[in-house]
Amino acid sequence: MKRSIILPLVLLLTGCGTDGLLGGLAGYYVGTTQTDDGAAGTDGAAGTDGDPGTVGIAGLNCWDTNMDGVADEDEDVNEDGFVDVWDCRGLDGADGADAPPGGEQGPVGPVGPEGPSGADGIDGIDGPPGRNGSNGTNGQDGSDGVDGSDGDDADGHGRPDDPGNGRGNGPPN
Repeated sequence: MKRSIILPLVLLLTGCGTDGLLGGLAGYYVGTTQTDDGAAGTDGAAGTDGDPGTVGIAGLNCWDTNMDGVADEDEDVNEDGFVDVWDCRGLDGADGADAPPGGEQGPVGPVGPEGPSGADGIDGIDGPPGRNGSNGTNGQDGSDGVDGSDGDDADGHGRPDDPGNGRGNGPPN
């Protein structure tokens, strides 16, 4: 009985693999050596998920040349106004091959004349009407006008003391 406990324990502690352990135990218990493997068994049930690992440290963006985590103005390599993936640069490549023999590059030519101005564009649509302005201050009153001439009475005779009703000299109806 002691042999059946000690031998598997020794094999396990000495680092023998599962095949060696089971093969050795099968031969020990049955008294024969194992010559071939049996048919494969069915897979067991899936185990439970392990605990989540710890969160890793944050990485750096490829454009962050001074590795401070801040988008600095000098990191806008392509000068498009944004510090983003388009500002990332790899290492400089190797120099290209020399030009074939046959002459040197000539000097830069003179600047050409200025071209003609382009045609005017079409007028845009009118904007909405503006708001009314505030009322101005009132002007000064004008001077009095010239008095008019005396007119005729209603009966046409020009007598202001006429007691009539305007149709004659008689009393009112």
